[in-house]
Amino acid sequence: MKKIESSLAVLLTISMMISTAGCSKKFDESMLSVADKACSAVASGDYSKASKYFDDKNKKLEEAMTFDSGNEISDEIAEMVLSTVSYEVDEDSYESDFPGKNGTVDVLFTYVDYEKVLDDTEIFKDIEAFETALDDCDDKIEFSVTLEFEKQEDKAVIVNSDDLIDLFSFNDIEIELAGLLGDHVVSSGFTGVEYDQSTNTYTDTSVLEFNISLDEVGTEFEWEYYYSFDAPIFLDDSDLLTKSEGESSISVTVTYPNTDEIFDDGEYTINVYDGEGNIVCSDECIVTHTEPEPEVPSNADMPFYVTSYDSPASLYGSNIIVNVPSGWRIEPTDGDYLGVPEHRDNTYIQNAVIVISGREGIASVTYLTADRYSTFQSDIQSRAEAMQAGAVRDGETISYSQVEREIAGQTVICYDSCISGNGDEYYSTMFLIDIGDGNGYVVLFGGSSQGIEQCCASFAVQE
Repeated sequence: MKKIESSLAVLLTISMMISTAGCSKKFDESMLSVADKACSAVASGDYSKASKYFDDKNKKLEEAMTFDSGNEISDEIAEMVLSTVSYEVDEDSYESDFPGKNGTVDVLFTYVDYEKVLDDTEIFKDIEAFETALDDCDDKIEFSVTLEFEKQEDKAVIVNSDDLIDLFSFNDIEIELAGLLGDHVVSSGFTGVEYDQSTNTYTDTSVLEFNISLDEVGTEFEWEYYYSFDAPIFLDDSDLLTKSEGESSISVTVTYPNTDEIFDDGEYTINVYDGEGNIVCSDECIVTHTEPEPEVPSNADMPFYVTSYDSPASLYGSNIIVNVPSGWRIEPTDGDYLGVPEHRDNTYIQNAVIVISGREGIASVTYLTADRYSTFQSDIQSRAEAMQAGAVRDGETISYSQVEREIAGQTVICYDSCISGNGDEYYSTMFLIDIGDGNGYVVLFGGSSQGIEQCCASFAVQE
């Protein structure tokens, strides 16, 4: 009887051992499967999926795996590094107790060595440049963890998920980005031989030059840019241009569209943009020109004509202008006007620098070199009276007078005359204007008495 009882006890023990061994084997298989599934979810940053294999929720791990720091750059970088995470479950390392209720397994995570990338480069032009540097980095960071398991509700769960938090040390990486080209402008402005910085003005220029100086960061990187002009004339926008790495400035040179011509007068504004269309800088300048200095006529009888018909007209060699009276006009003294019969034999009109005429009369202004001016000064009265007397017709009489008038800031003696008779009156005057250095002008007017006053008042000193 005792032998039978002993045999039954041995059989029961063996049966229990076989049953326990079976449970232990199932637990080992479950543990390795959970480890793989959990690590796959962790490596992809999916906390929701990974937490299904934990014994409980882990708020700290969830925060570490959720890249929502408020810093868009840091969060984007964390996603980049996360994309390089891989893992390997060391199946040979697993251990479990005989009943199959507890166990461990080693897992090795690896990801790109972002620390080396940061050590190699202090500043990146943009986030894309950092991503490229990560892609080019072959070095890896290793993170080892031993996952611990327990059998709960007949399944294996990870009970030490806290140990995974340090895997996500890359969730708060900060890098320095170069930003925009416009952030690195030290100074900018127009320049060039014809440019006067004190007045911000180009004079008689066929070239506009603009320079942008950059700081160290702006110098280090390659930048794309283009420019446009707001101007009195049409200027094409530039193509997309490139500043090379190491160049400390950007230079813009624009030539006048037509050869051998200068830019029109006016305000020119340059707008420089980066390759994305962001404004880098903007500046304006003034463009003007100088009137060519006329040469003194070699023949005193051949004056330097005023060929512009705009008022006021400048008199050569002086600061005196002629404000053409209302209702008067400037006659083309180098054109067909000289061929009019009544003017053809008038040497004053033929040699005049400027002739103005209107309803009240006609006036000629003739340039005199020093010798001729001196001659006129000595005998202007006789010249005036002889010229005026020559206009008297039968039945007419002439009277003469000398009148002091203020003309162009000078007290001038005018030699007036009045021819009357035949029911009409005709007034004339002749006077000299001194322009310095012994030179001057002789002015001859013929017309109405009102016209004399209008003529004399038209001369003024240019302010």
